[in-house]
Amino acid sequence: YSMGGYVALYLAAQHKDVLSNIITLGTKFAWSPEIAEKEIKMLDANSITEKVPKFADALQKRHGSKWKAMLTRTSEMMLDLGNNNLLNKSSFEKIQSKTAIGLADNDTMVSKEETDFAASQIKNSVRFTMQNSKHPIETVDVKALADLIKKFTD
Repeated sequence: YSMGGYVALYLAAQHKDVLSNIITLGTKFAWSPEIAEKEIKMLDANSITEKVPKFADALQKRHGSKWKAMLTRTSEMMLDLGNNNLLNKSSFEKIQSKTAIGLADNDTMVSKEETDFAASQIKNSVRFTMQNSKHPIETVDVKALADLIKKFTD
């Protein structure tokens, strides 16, 4: 999910025999300095705590007391990707794994265009859409996703 899909695809591009099946959902493929700057604005721990305290609580429950440091490290990673996007046409072409590239239909962080491009460049790839969902994994229909995973890996 999200950046986990990016990591899996990068690993598959570097080591063709490590992963046999990859399923991504909500993975951001288009990175530039401007996109990274825009994305990290949403990772300001103080703003999250002030403006969306329920989300801050959820982050603390999910990531523990160091959730603010995790946001800082994630911001640094995004800035690095903005300056050096590791997944591109050349790396997509190296991926041999059976791959399903997914996007939530109401995702405002990841575009249909970047998702379609990635899927079109990976040889053994299919593209899917999760209906009535947004980027946060909590919005996805778990049963529908589980069914998709089972069907894809059978």
